[in-house]
This record gives sequence, structure tokens and C-alpha cells, in this order.
Amino acid sequence: MNLSVQNMIELDSPTLIIAQAIVQWLLAILLMAERGMDKGTKYWVIALFIHGIANLLLFSRPYLPPVIAVIFYNFCVTTAFSFSYLAFARLVGKQAPLWLVLFPIFVMILTMSIYIDDIAMRVIFASIITGTQLIL
Repeated sequence: MNLSVQNMIELDSPTLIIAQAIVQWLLAILLMAERGMDKGTKYWVIALFIHGIANLLLFSRPYLPPVIAVIFYNFCVTTAFSFSYLAFARLVGKQAPLWLVLFPIFVMILTMSIYIDDIAMRVIFASIITGTQLIL
């Protein structure tokens, strides 16, 4: 069967989100099988699994109450990035300060709780917090 570019573009967002979650979980399993529990590998595996859960929450958002759909989704994404930060620190032989791991999670939960009805503010704060984590 020959798939054309047009057929690929017609894939809907929910299908792509589920596919991304499955790919993240498969990557986590392969990473664990290949590297076992070397240095920061377990943190990468945890981050991939949590991010896959976040994608499932994003997929099921229309069916979930706002508290779970907004707050728990952003909690999962921020926690996944925090575990990624821990993994990277371990891989380069550094010790990650605990406050740098937990502070973004706390700020994300707080801001998403305050602005649960304001999507513009949620996008701004989520972008700032996640962007800051990525810069680290």
C-alpha cells in the first residue's frame, strides 16, 4: 500500500497524540533494555513514561474534568522535564539541586490552579516554566 503525503497530512490530532505516547513508551522500554539502570537512564525512562501519560491526558481532555485535564496534564509535563533534568545531571556526573527539580512542579501546579479558567495565562506560564526547564 502506497501512502501519499496527502494521506499523511489527514491524520487527526488524537491519533498523532496516541502514536506519540506509544512511541515514548517504546523508547523507554528500549532504553531500559539497552542501558538498564546506568547513571541517569532510570530518570530518562521515568520521564518518557510520565510524558506518555501526559499525552494520554491530552488525548482524553474533552472527557475529563478541568482539574485533571489542565492541572494534572501540566503537572505530568513539568515532572517529566524535571526527571529529564535529573537524568542529564547524572549522565554528566553532576548532582542536581532538589529545589531545581521540585520548584518548577510547584509553580506549575500553583499557576494552573490560579488560572484554570484563563487559557491565555495558562499558555504563558506553561511556556515560561517549561522554557526555563529546557534552558537548564
